[in-house]
Formats: sequence, C-alpha cells, structure tokens
Amino acid sequence: MLYRQLILGIAVSLFGSVAMGAEPNSLWIKKTVAEALDQARREKKPALLYWGAVWCPPCNQLKAQVFSHPDFATATSSFIRIYLDGDDAGAQDWGEKLNVSGYPTVLVLAPEKHGRGIRMKERLRIAEFVNFAEFRTLLSTALASSMPMKKDLASKALHGKATSEEWKLLAFTWDIAETTSNADEAQTKSAVDELRKLFSSCPYPEIRGLLAARLLNLDAGIHPEWLEAVIANEASLYAARGPLLAGASQWLEKAPSDTARDTADKLRAAIKRLRDHPGISPAEQLQTWVTSLDLEQHMADRKWIDSRQWEKTRDDAVSAAIQIESSSKSPFERHAVVSDAAGIFAAAGKINLAMELLKREAGTSDTPWYYQSTLGSLALQKKEYKEALNWSAKARDSAQGPATRLQWLASDILLQSKIIREQAANGSPKVTSEEATAPEIATWLDLAKSLPDGFSGRNALRARKIKEAVTAWAETPIKRATLTKWTETCIMLKKEAKNACTKTLLKD
Repeated sequence: MLYRQLILGIAVSLFGSVAMGAEPNSLWIKKTVAEALDQARREKKPALLYWGAVWCPPCNQLKAQVFSHPDFATATSSFIRIYLDGDDAGAQDWGEKLNVSGYPTVLVLAPEKHGRGIRMKERLRIAEFVNFAEFRTLLSTALASSMPMKKDLASKALHGKATSEEWKLLAFTWDIAETTSNADEAQTKSAVDELRKLFSSCPYPEIRGLLAARLLNLDAGIHPEWLEAVIANEASLYAARGPLLAGASQWLEKAPSDTARDTADKLRAAIKRLRDHPGISPAEQLQTWVTSLDLEQHMADRKWIDSRQWEKTRDDAVSAAIQIESSSKSPFERHAVVSDAAGIFAAAGKINLAMELLKREAGTSDTPWYYQSTLGSLALQKKEYKEALNWSAKARDSAQGPATRLQWLASDILLQSKIIREQAANGSPKVTSEEATAPEIATWLDLAKSLPDGFSGRNALRARKIKEAVTAWAETPIKRATLTKWTETCIMLKKEAKNACTKTLLKD
C-alpha cells in the first residue's frame, strides 16, 4: 500500500470540511437541515441530502461529474436538495442521527405515513463515487420503490422478486459496515452474512460483481468466486470499480500464499482493463494508476515481475498524472485530481515533483491546508522533522471553520506525537516534545468544548485519535496535567455535551 502509506498517514487519517458558504449554489435549499426536512414532510416531497466537504477529492469528483452535469437540476427538480456541511452548526450531531461519517455520502429520504403523521424514511445511500447516469438511475429507482431501504428490499431480492434496477439500488446502498469507521465486529459479521446470501441469489452478473467487491472489502479472506465475479466482464468490473480501487491491495495481501501470484496477475490485468473503460473519469484514471503502483510494488518485491516492468509502470503513471493534472482546469476537477497526482509522483520516487505540485496548488487553492498537510506528511516520510512541523503548522493556522480547525489541530497534534515517538526510537535531535504539544492540545480542547457538537460525529473520531496519542506518552507531569484537564472539562459541560465528552475522552 505504497501510496496510501505515503499520503494518507497525516492528511486523510482524520476528517474535516469547510463551510458551504465557500461554494454557493442556488440548487441547494438555504435552510437548516431540520427546516428543510420539515418542508419536505409538509410538501410530501423527497429530500436529497448531500454530506460533503469543499476540500475532499472524492466530493469534488462527485461535484464535477454529477452536480455540475447540465441535467442535474432537471433530474432532481422534485427533491428538496439539502447540503449538510461538517462546519454547519450542529452538523456532527446530524451526522450521528443520519449515520453518516465518510465524505461524500448522498441520502434520499422519502416521506411516508407514520401513525397520524409523516416521517422521512431512507430510501437510498450512496457512499462512493458514481457517474451521472448511475446517479440518475439510482435516484429514479429509489423513488419508484415502495419499500424503505434496505432490509425490506433485501428480503424482496432474496425471494427473487427484485428487478435488476432494485438489485443495483441495493448493491450501491449497502455500505454500513464497510464505510462506517466505528463499525464493530458484530456489524461487520452481519453485513458479510447478508451479502453472502445476496451474492448467491443475485442473477445479474454486473450486480454480482459489485456485491462480490463489497464482500472482499469486508471479509477476512479472499474467495476465488468473488474475485472472478468482479472481473467477469467489463460491466461487472466497471460496476465494482469503487470498492475494487479502494481494496485491491488488501485483497492481494489476504490471498493464500499458493494463489497469491495468480491473484496478483488477475488484479493487475483487471486494473489495466478498467483504466481503458470509456466511462472512467479523470480522477478514477489516477486511482487506477495508484492501485497499479501498489500492486506492482508488491509483485516486484516478490520477484513476480521484472524490475524493468515496475520502472515502466512508474514512468507511465507519472506521465499520466502530469497529463491529467495539467488538463484539469476547473476548481472541482483540480480538487479531485491534484492529491492523487502528487501521490503518484511520491510513490514513483519523485518526492520533489510531488512537493512542487502541492506547493503550487497550496498557493492558489481556496483550501490550502489540505495540501499543506500533505506536504507535512511527505516531509515526515523524508525524516525532515522541522519542515514537517512547519507545513503542519501552516495547515493548522490556515484552516477555516470550526470542524475544519478541529481536524487540522488534531492532525498537527498527531504529527507532533509521531515525531516525539520517532525521536525517542532513533535518538535523533529533539525538534518537539510533549511540553511543546500540550498547549496545542489545550487549544483543541478549548475549541471542542465551545461547540455543541465538539465531541460528536467526526469530531469524536479526532478526539479519540488525540486520546490514543496522549495515552502513549511517557508518564510525566505534563501527561497527568493534560488528562486532569480533560476530566475537569467534561464535568463542566452541559448534559449532552458532557456525555459525549466523557464517552470520548474518559472511558476506555
């Protein structure tokens, strides 16, 4: 997992977003989520709720390919369109209510009779990139179905009564254990058991491929029939592209030793076929190269491919990244491709080229902190600790919006903590310490306790990561004082915030 180790360690290991005010769009209703849902109930209209962030590459890929499509307004004209941004007031509490965490997620909520009133019931959940044609099909199928998602629809499918469109709707919306970061073992096992039944019952090769890819991302092992279903034909391969690109490297790592090389050959060939598919987007093309680099490094390390082949793939990936990055002009397109292009440069050993691109983009972007964090991550990989701290501090200081600031404060704290551990392990000169990090933690805590949802949703994920880092510190007065401050803070908060703070910071 070369690329992910290089880039995701700092910049994307936590989550954040920035305010919707940075990208006004007349299609989205200018009301709070509660007000918008109330309007949908009164008018008996479905709601299309988009949960995303201005900085996040997959979100911008969705914006470039779907929300910017000339037919998007017409396709969604019957909906109350809601943009829920992570920095909106109470957004993280809404995230927990709606069970959304990862960016981007799209929900369709439809009005249904409930007793004497009307409630909004989930009909569709998309937690990965889809193109506009897929989006429109899923949307129309979700509205046409009289069943709430997804238990009843799964039952219909298992009894052989679902149409191909309903099977596709079910396959695309099956994401709880796969994309929810805090899914427990029981949730994952339940999802695997249900998906196994669906896979065995599904009569449509294209949908079987997507279901199989989800199983491969969830299950502890790799099953030949699942892999064969994914790569069966161009339709199954394209339908499964999201989970395939996200999980192919892990699939190879799970393969038994006696079939690992054959699995690697099949995955490598499948990624090449996917790259040539006419429906693939520029961002997805880059992601195919990222996956190829991961797979082929694994193969080169084991002498399964010639070193010249590995070098050629790196050169081809760099050439493709240069071409795609240079031809991506709109803000949405650039947000969608720049980080992957830089990651490809870094994975190919061209760290300086990656850093040049990121510095250039940070100088012109409306979300410079995202690229500055990645620069810090690359500097950390090079063991250039002072430079890593400098870039991380720039990212922390340029971040805007309360949830975004919490994100990048946490990122900076985690980077400092990692450097502290590495200094202790390799005996390098100290460039930071627990004493230097403690004030940053205090700043983060002050901001978190000032927000009604400072310890909810994605904010809670950041808090837990900080807790893990501080717990690993050596036993010193600084550590004891930090933990004591957490206890004092949680006790002083009001009921709901107090419970969330206590659950996140004080309980094991």
